[in-house]
Amino acid sequence: MIIVNYDTFVKLPKGILYCEVEPCVFGEVRIKEETINDGNDWFFSDLTSNPTYDSDICGEAYDPMVKGIDIKPNFNVQTRDGMFDYDRMFLIYSKEDIQLMIDKLNDINKSE
Repeated sequence: MIIVNYDTFVKLPKGILYCEVEPCVFGEVRIKEETINDGNDWFFSDLTSNPTYDSDICGEAYDPMVKGIDIKPNFNVQTRDGMFDYDRMFLIYSKEDIQLMIDKLNDINKSE
């Protein structure tokens, strides 16, 4: 893992795994999608908090899940960053880091 500044981050290609970072605080893991606005903004996909639900309002999936209904995640939703906070820092996961995550998730599946 490495940490880069905003200017470096926006130049990175689509498809990297990252999270925003401040000293001792790491944000949600996301996938960088297309960079827009002359390199000042981008889209991302979340790996958490993204239920597939037949509604434009993701919060409507909460009640059925509380009642025990298994709602599958939707990993294809893209969100525009749109923050324009140029002082932010980003933790970038390497291919090796991603493989370690995959291995860990596979270990969880084996234990069930």
